[in-house]
Amino acid sequence: MGTWFVIGVKPTIFEKTCSNAVEKYTWMGDKKSFDIDIDFQYNSEEPLTSKLKSLPQKGWVQGDKSNSGEWKVSPMWPI
Repeated sequence: MGTWFVIGVKPTIFEKTCSNAVEKYTWMGDKKSFDIDIDFQYNSEEPLTSKLKSLPQKGWVQGDKSNSGEWKVSPMWPI
């Protein structure tokens, strides 16, 4: 899974002032009620001086968990 640096985005209402965005994906396996832990971190204002914020998300692999590229993601837990 790993760390992904966001280099281009069509921003949502929550991302209008974001910069330096990084997403970290962690496979949870059978440890939790969800399959993937997603941590979205970003600067909310000035890229170098503003406080780093985090938006945790949860993901579920659809179909065969060992070989599927289709996910469902909840940006606001537990929605």
